Amino acid sequence: MEYPNENQNTSSFSLSECLVNIRENTLVTLTNIASVLIFDTYDSYLINQLINGLLYWSTCYSNEIIDSLQSSYISIQHLSIEILTKLSVHDMNMDFILATPSFYCIISLFHILTNWLNVDNMNNNISNSYINLTRSQAYIQREFAIVLLNALIRCDSNVAHIIAHIPYTISLLINFLEDYEKKTLELITRYGSDYVLNLINNQETEQILFTTNDMCNNMCNI
Repeated sequence: MEYPNENQNTSSFSLSECLVNIRENTLVTLTNIASVLIFDTYDSYLINQLINGLLYWSTCYSNEIIDSLQSSYISIQHLSIEILTKLSVHDMNMDFILATPSFYCIISLFHILTNWLNVDNMNNNISNSYINLTRSQAYIQREFAIVLLNALIRCDSNVAHIIAHIPYTISLLINFLEDYEKKTLELITRYGSDYVLNLINNQETEQILFTTNDMCNNMCNI
């Protein structure tokens, strides 16, 4: 008579599900602390592993990475790029990121960020990154892209030449400013210039204009 092995998986527990949950929880934790992390205060091996992981998840086109998580409306890719964006508040962090091989991943990141600039054709974009995104999510991703691209260019001017040669990048950046101008003019026509001036100086700007003055400045710096 055979007895069940206690080491066998007799419950619904799955090692793969456990690892997926650990990855998700780790990324969520990093999004909460990324803005206060400064890489030169940590072990270089640890930082290299972190950057390599973030670049991998940011540039992977697997459906598992692009599709929204079951527990959230955002994806692994979204979380990874959000972490990189928050890390970019410290220029030294960007030096570490650009110095991490391979540069192929950095180039792939540029293309992903350029795709994220496109909020008008979310479901007809070059990649599948926008599938199942709401428009508000797309605007958030566009702002991440602008902040991160600005930080990368600020760190290394050669990045600007690379980005400029990616198809549609310049036109998408111009579209961003034109969208802001169009929305602003519509509000001026409807409510008057005083309303728009007051709006720009309060917290409702992003909800109505889908961006802020700081974001426009970042875009112009690109």
